[in-house]
Amino acid sequence: MQTPRYWRIMLKGGRKAHLARFDPTQWCGDVALCGQPLPLDKRRGSATTINEPLLNECETCLRKSGHLKKPPPTEEERRNELIMKTARFLIEQLGLTPSQVANVIRDAKTAKEKAGH
Repeated sequence: MQTPRYWRIMLKGGRKAHLARFDPTQWCGDVALCGQPLPLDKRRGSATTINEPLLNECETCLRKSGHLKKPPPTEEERRNELIMKTARFLIEQLGLTPSQVANVIRDAKTAKEKAGH
């Protein structure tokens, strides 16, 4: 029989099970892959060992285990990332101060709004 890879643990009041790495030298995990603490007194039922997740567990645990891909960034997340990269470039490469960077970004936003986009 194959050695289990994960503990599957339900918490009281929780809707989704969490995953913890299986370690044969210790009792079931005390921290889920997502970082959620798994105290023994807050668990619902017994922890079970599984080889592969059932895919109805906590989304963050599934991502950390490599069974679920991170969703693509939203338009707003992409825009915010571009603004942050631009700000870093202006500060690190051009030597602008944070207040100058804020003015540049504000002016660019105003120009874009005037252009009708």
